[in-house]
Amino acid sequence: MKILHVTPSYYPAIELGGPTMSMREIDRALCACGASVDVITTNTHLRNNLDVPLGVWVDDGHGVRVQYRPRIAQSMYSFSPKQFEFLLRAHREYDAFYVSTLFTFSTAVFSLLARLTQLRYWVSPRAAMNLSKRAALKRAHLALFEKPLYEGAQFIHVTSAQEENELRSVGLGPNFLLVPNAANEISVRWPESVKRLWPDESEQTVRTDLFLESLGHVRFFYFGTISPLKNIDALIEAFKKVSLGKHASLVLIGPDYRGERTRLQKKYASLGPSIAFIDRMDNAEIHALAPQLGISVHASLGENFSNSLIEVSKLKLPAIVSSEIGALEFLSHHGIIVFDPSIKGDLANALGRAFTNYDMLRTEAKERKINLPTWKDCGRALLDALNRRPQISNQAREWSWRI
Repeated sequence: MKILHVTPSYYPAIELGGPTMSMREIDRALCACGASVDVITTNTHLRNNLDVPLGVWVDDGHGVRVQYRPRIAQSMYSFSPKQFEFLLRAHREYDAFYVSTLFTFSTAVFSLLARLTQLRYWVSPRAAMNLSKRAALKRAHLALFEKPLYEGAQFIHVTSAQEENELRSVGLGPNFLLVPNAANEISVRWPESVKRLWPDESEQTVRTDLFLESLGHVRFFYFGTISPLKNIDALIEAFKKVSLGKHASLVLIGPDYRGERTRLQKKYASLGPSIAFIDRMDNAEIHALAPQLGISVHASLGENFSNSLIEVSKLKLPAIVSSEIGALEFLSHHGIIVFDPSIKGDLANALGRAFTNYDMLRTEAKERKINLPTWKDCGRALLDALNRRPQISNQAREWSWRI
């Protein structure tokens, strides 16, 4: 089976967060299950363009072919007439399609194409709804493009009940298939094409391990994109409130999103060395430095999954987690404090409880269980759903078959 993945952004656009990496793993899993997968995407990477070949197929070394098309404006909408041109010309060459993300040029043009032709496809949103910003424009886009696209899909792949509920709340549906991200490691590396986007940060002046040792006894850390969607202001305010007079630190690890890190550094400069930023850490560094990291904090107002929560859970690290993070349903809560972001002061209360029970949380976290598939299980479940064969493995059926 020949599948075309239509998406506005793709690896190595790591500044856009976890979906760019998990989508790549899904594509590789589909190949491992016998499908042939091509990806048509753009060179978008927020403020910059990716330094990648344009208009030619690039083999990722795992059976997936990727073709990047140029965008004509540096915006999140990723407007790319060249991507549309490819879809018009080549869509008859494929047996099936899947389209990912919301509110982009890619979803709009595929929605129109799907209405004009008899395409066989599924949708994998991989994006937060976030109707608090540009609500009127997004609702118009939903009515014109997403709603007919979702109604015509063979199924809608969601990674958590949280994601399904969010889509249902705006009238999208009806055929949902729940297949969470896998528990095995996502292949996160910082390729040279990405490193060049941060020339001022290309070298660390202080070894990360020695830097962490210099921080407070009680360490909280955040691991992910430094983005407004991650509720980091609320996290820092809560930390400031409960850490007064205590030997504690908050470490924020991850790439900057549109200058958000600079804004936070200026706003909270008065906190001095108790707040620290580390530009990037790959999986190998995270694993090596796990004993020094402390308690992870996941404060998002809404997150469909959260690969970072799964990563720290595999390392048996304690965590403070927003009740609006989808991956919670796949974990036992050993060493986890759950807070409700809709309740004022609940995040600060959770941090305070972590101060009081720091050593106990670290001990409890060692008992945490993760109930997730492998990437190959994910690929198999998607192909079975596409072929409408519910006779999938008993292991996969526990989490996947919901149509």
